[in-house]
Amino acid sequence: MIQEATILLQEHSLRVTQPRLALLLVLFRAQRPLRAQEVADKLPKGRADTATVYRSMNALVDAGIVRRIDLDAHAKFFELDRGDDHHHLVCTLCQKIEDVHACEIDTITKQVLNGSTFSQINHHHLEFFGVCLACSQC
Repeated sequence: MIQEATILLQEHSLRVTQPRLALLLVLFRAQRPLRAQEVADKLPKGRADTATVYRSMNALVDAGIVRRIDLDAHAKFFELDRGDDHHHLVCTLCQKIEDVHACEIDTITKQVLNGSTFSQINHHHLEFFGVCLACSQC
């Protein structure tokens, strides 16, 4: 994974630093989007302070390696940008997050553009919020 992370940074013309490599390794292993503080907590001790994590995450987002997701009004979440268009289903009680790959965004995009004065849509955010099965049984 270190080699993958190194190549990813080089392909996006970013300096290969130990904090960036460590952040990417955490994101490669993550099963869901993580808050910056969660990423910092998963780093080996002394690898990067919280300010470095936030700075590095922003650089990775700007480079297109990482996606920033607004799932919570109080925190940003981050995940590797694997090039697939997907959304998220978030439990409002326990904050469990699942990826949603079924999306008719092309159809929706055409409908939105047809009813507007815009010529194109560059990006979108679509997240679903509800209650997971485990929480609904409590």
